Amino acid sequence: NRSSWNFFGFWPFKRSTLEVAIPQNYAHLLQVEATSGNITIAGSQMQPLVLTDMQLKVKSGNVNLNHLQADHLNVKGTSGNVKADHVSAALSEWKLTSGNMKLEIALSELVGPIETNITSGRAVIDLPDDANFTLDAKVTSGKIRNEFPLQDATFDNRNWKGKYGNGEHEIKLKSTS
Repeated sequence: NRSSWNFFGFWPFKRSTLEVAIPQNYAHLLQVEATSGNITIAGSQMQPLVLTDMQLKVKSGNVNLNHLQADHLNVKGTSGNVKADHVSAALSEWKLTSGNMKLEIALSELVGPIETNITSGRAVIDLPDDANFTLDAKVTSGKIRNEFPLQDATFDNRNWKGKYGNGEHEIKLKSTS
């Protein structure tokens, strides 16, 4: 714990840290809900955290996910930034709904569909070169940048559709502001 002062400087409050250790053989549901604060959920390169279901809901704060594998991954955020490195999921859903959200996902392997819905902010998804996906990306303002040579591609400033590889996994990206 460390002492901090609020904005007006009238009373001190403690900033707390909670660390939870998950047994190595636990591979079930991990559900985390937070109203405010920063959350890090991490395995290691040598021993990633493997779960059947990961559900994360954050109203305000930053989220870091590292070395995580899940059959189903559901991340919802209202305000803050989400960063995911070395994360894989058979099914993943990312819904970030307000504030100036920044979503950064770096996947070592694409093994299932991805759906993102961002109300305001930026999404960067780093996919491996051997990913097979069908892309459906839409923005109401801003731009879409893609570095994969898509087959059957259709695009304009606000929409981008196409297929890479065999198109096995669906990727839906939507940003509304």
